[in-house]
Amino acid sequence: MKKLLPLAFCFFAIVSCNNEQPAAPAENITTVNYDWLPGEWVRTNDTDGKQTFENWVKQNDTTYLAHGFTMKGADTVWQEFATLSPVNNQWYLRVKMGKTDSSSTDFKVIEQGENFFNCENQQNDFPKLIKYKKSGQQLLAEISADTMKVNFVFEKKGNQVVK
Repeated sequence: MKKLLPLAFCFFAIVSCNNEQPAAPAENITTVNYDWLPGEWVRTNDTDGKQTFENWVKQNDTTYLAHGFTMKGADTVWQEFATLSPVNNQWYLRVKMGKTDSSSTDFKVIEQGENFFNCENQQNDFPKLIKYKKSGQQLLAEISADTMKVNFVFEKKGNQVVK
């Protein structure tokens, strides 16, 4: 037994001498704040004859919901639904073309800051990259893939200039 004690002590000493740094704690997803997103947004750089809207609401501390749609006269010619929320401790923007769609196209948030976020899905044909940024009273969005880019300029409903 006395011979095993020094051996055990050496074993524990060697095991405890680990040069690896402890893993950085994962960012608490509840500290990420997208409260600059909610509101009724109207696109100001739309094509003639169309009006595009994005309505964002905060469902809870970690879930934001959006309904985007384009009107041509009294007809809805395009719409999508999006959810911005964490999945397995990583933020995603999940986009569905209809409320009842069973599948979504998921874009992983790769960069975020006080008033912006960028997300990507390189397997998607278009877009591969989605960017959102609040600048003053405007919400700027950009969708892109390879050399194609589409910019959206939104203002809060009631603040936009009527054309």
